[in-house]
Amino acid sequence: MKQKYILALLCAASICTACGGGGDGGGSTTTDPPMGKGTAMCNKIYEFMAAPGQFVNENYAASKMADACTYALGRFRQGAYVSLGGFGGYIIAGFDHAVQNDGGYNIEILGNSFDGSSEPGIVYVMQDANGNGLPDDTWFELAGSEFAKGTTNRKYSVTYTKPISLTADIQWIDSDGKSGIIGRNTYHAQDYYPAWAATDAVVYGSAEITGSTIKFSGTRLPDNNKENAGTSWINNAFDWGYADNFSLIDRLAAADPVNNPHALPQANYFKISNAIDTDGNAVSLKYINFVKVQTGVNCQGGLIGEVSTDVCCIRDYNLIK
Repeated sequence: MKQKYILALLCAASICTACGGGGDGGGSTTTDPPMGKGTAMCNKIYEFMAAPGQFVNENYAASKMADACTYALGRFRQGAYVSLGGFGGYIIAGFDHAVQNDGGYNIEILGNSFDGSSEPGIVYVMQDANGNGLPDDTWFELAGSEFAKGTTNRKYSVTYTKPISLTADIQWIDSDGKSGIIGRNTYHAQDYYPAWAATDAVVYGSAEITGSTIKFSGTRLPDNNKENAGTSWINNAFDWGYADNFSLIDRLAAADPVNNPHALPQANYFKISNAIDTDGNAVSLKYINFVKVQTGVNCQGGLIGEVSTDVCCIRDYNLIK
């Protein structure tokens, strides 16, 4: 929803060089590699399932999941944002090595937030416990500031219905029995419903798809936006622990530039040691192989549209700091 075009060139200029590496190919491994081995940037996108939103399908065509993943990895290599759409939209990335938990900040996720425009995403991590190189084991949420405050709903879901016409708003209903829309606006004329949502029933890690609906499940953060004097909307930041969030704690380039000289201004940084299980208990992970970022709010901003998490790159910070 934010003024993405204003920041696009700035984002690309500051991060394209840093993020533009990494081969295609596949696989993560459960073998702990020596520190300093591998490529910092994620080298594969396993799933990109956007929720409906005003930037979905814009300037790209993806008729199947593989197309969407190729698009997303290409954008990361350019240092360009990928919009996850409304609540629940997500992306899953993997590395050519295991990301070590050294007790500090281990994961770098670049977004395009700025003061007054945060579109926070929940971050999850996974070990390749079964050793098959696929993100089909257990996801662990990285707890942020709102978990500590008890203001998250960790058993939330939203079901979006595919509209009959291109110009129609997209209806949704959630697990709390509430309903609403992803409203169309005058700035984006394309279809807001992800074109690669299959016509047949498909179940991915965090999305259940039928020919006419998509259901996303995950953690919902409290609403973070408000209208400002009837002329604009402000998306407030949470304290720490979320992607695409203007935090003065985990944006290390601002919080502690002396001790983090390689931190990037538009990036948030995350600790694997903040992992929790489905019951909210701390989990000790020596390393992880996969990262998922998922839009964590279900908010609309009037004529400027939904709050939608943007991700520009995901990297192993251990290989940079």
